Amino acid sequence: MIVFCTVLTGIPVKLDAQFEQKLSLNLSAGYFTTLGWEDYEPSLTIGQEIYEPYLIANFGSGVSISAGIQYNFSRHLSVEFFAGFQFSGRWYYDYSEDDAAPFNYLYWEVQEDTIDYNVVASGEHYMDLSNLQFGLAPKYYLMPGKKVNPFLMAGITLNYVDVYFEDSEYLAREELGMLEGYEGYNELENWFDYHVGIGIKAGVGIELVISDRIGITALAHYDFVPLPVSAFLDEDEDLNENFHGLNIQLGARFSFLKSKDL
Repeated sequence: MIVFCTVLTGIPVKLDAQFEQKLSLNLSAGYFTTLGWEDYEPSLTIGQEIYEPYLIANFGSGVSISAGIQYNFSRHLSVEFFAGFQFSGRWYYDYSEDDAAPFNYLYWEVQEDTIDYNVVASGEHYMDLSNLQFGLAPKYYLMPGKKVNPFLMAGITLNYVDVYFEDSEYLAREELGMLEGYEGYNELENWFDYHVGIGIKAGVGIELVISDRIGITALAHYDFVPLPVSAFLDEDEDLNENFHGLNIQLGARFSFLKSKDL
């Protein structure tokens, strides 16, 4: 009977064991960075070569982690429900003039007086970016049954994008007893708070099959989350930017439920 079914379907019996595993636990972690244009010309100063920084695109390298449950419909097609977190704790934009020493847009100085301009404290404001996301993504495996199996993935995500700003100049002035007259001015402080919205994810990866239950994965994927103008606290239309993120991760897939157990 087995021989007859094999001839009839054209599928070798020995491959059946490779897709008996219906459920998998996926874990991965790696590199994260934002993408996009670094600056723009405000509409009021077009032609004057005066530029201001975008917010999201100037966050530096960070980390990303994700975990998911994957259901395998066939040897080619799977779908994963996942949760992920992306974080960058470094924001930098060179605000110096041409040929001048570079300095960060977040840089500040506290001067002792307005005569000698002695600097008694200096530093940079702190700002970080985080994105908590949940999503559903189909995966298509290109070479099932091979030791190295490349795949494509794309899906939809629900995102909580948050930017945290800390006025470190205020803390320094408080310690020095020089808070009088300081209003905590910084454009970035009231730039962006948080946004909850739908996004998309797409990527490519490779899985190295270790055994019937374990696989090692390498994955690069792109995240896009549209940000409405209302997400920016001053609703400045010049700051019409979105969340673009690149993730490069290494991980593992652990299969634990066979089809006969369903």
